[in-house]
Amino acid sequence: MLYTPEGTGKMMDMLERREADIALTVADGFIAGRAGSGKKQVRLLGTFVESPLIWAVACGASSPHKTLDDLAPAALGRACRFGISRLGSGSHTMGIYTGKNFLRGAATEFVVANNINGLCDGANSNLFDAFMWETFTTKPLFDSGTLKKVGEVATPWPAFVFVCSSSAESAEREREINSDLKKHFFPDLKAACERFVDPSPAACEEAVQRICSEHGHQRQDALQWLSAVQYASGSSFGISRSRYARAVETLQEAGLVPPGYKAEDLWRCDSDEDAATVVP
Repeated sequence: MLYTPEGTGKMMDMLERREADIALTVADGFIAGRAGSGKKQVRLLGTFVESPLIWAVACGASSPHKTLDDLAPAALGRACRFGISRLGSGSHTMGIYTGKNFLRGAATEFVVANNINGLCDGANSNLFDAFMWETFTTKPLFDSGTLKKVGEVATPWPAFVFVCSSSAESAEREREINSDLKKHFFPDLKAACERFVDPSPAACEEAVQRICSEHGHQRQDALQWLSAVQYASGSSFGISRSRYARAVETLQEAGLVPPGYKAEDLWRCDSDEDAATVVP
């Protein structure tokens, strides 16, 4: 297992270079990368977290901005500058989506800062106006006063997806991985997810304590997260054709996916058409 603090864009690059076989990425970063940035050797394998990802809009601790409206061109007198981890990452795609849908359709500029530490430093050094990161991950930084939260934006698509390397040269390796995933990994992961969100008092308390101890959250934050997260149904973490069709349409409107692109192209593969489980 490889820890990749740079995010989805980096993981997509690693899959294309076959430095990894499978990755867990944000859905929008993958879709934009596969459809709009030429990442043809990476494809959708399944949905992990069905509920939307809530992105916090973060500014430096001493920033004068208080709300999303303060980042609109009318307030700034120029385009908003968003810090991002990498081009093609979730922080990048969500910056474009937020500009189009929440900053009065404004174009935005982007500054690459590599990871969450670089983003925090950049925001507090005024290298950019704001950046976007998952809201519960950044909550301890807001509580400590390291950053200031000025808004939230929810994705109109599933939060996290499984994606894999895909090429004619690695077809045999892909089949082996897909078989292992379906027979062992996905069923075991589903059982673990069900245990983690078990509503019984003892199981819930265990999950809350783990979230607080491992991620530095307050108890109320852990309870709020547990009440909102929804893992994909079934033991195969299947793909909802209609859900991804809506995601593609939304990202097309934001200019992140080219016109005419079909949702089926996200998981379609010449070497193994049946690797992903697709439902209506």
